[in-house]
Amino acid sequence: MAIGWDRFEKLMLAVAGRVLAIRGVRFRRYGVQGQAQHGIDLAGRDPEGQFVVVQCKDYQEFTAGQLRAAVRTFTSGDRPFGARHLIVATSASTERTQLADELARLQDEHRDLELDLWGPSRSTSSCALRLTS
Repeated sequence: MAIGWDRFEKLMLAVAGRVLAIRGVRFRRYGVQGQAQHGIDLAGRDPEGQFVVVQCKDYQEFTAGQLRAAVRTFTSGDRPFGARHLIVATSASTERTQLADELARLQDEHRDLELDLWGPSRSTSSCALRLTS
């Protein structure tokens, strides 16, 4: 996809809002370019007060090592808002078995964290829903 980080973040803001709206999560961008963001780009709060955060990666390719690094960035410091749900969203394909295997390993390592990986299929299906709704 590679549409530029700012446009990709805006797209993911719309997608996350659409996908998680059923749970009542409302999202906003977190911070600005160059500011310490603790590994997140978007933050949303559900009606129970729990936060869901999204790290956006507008990459041509996304590897298992990059997924691990993204999760490490979030988990190694102070978790903004005490969030317990991290979504890593990338414009690159997420269908490689190496990514699925790494996601499973990370989910096992971070049992206190709900961890998801979103790729273009999530983005395009959500955008299609928006266009037809």
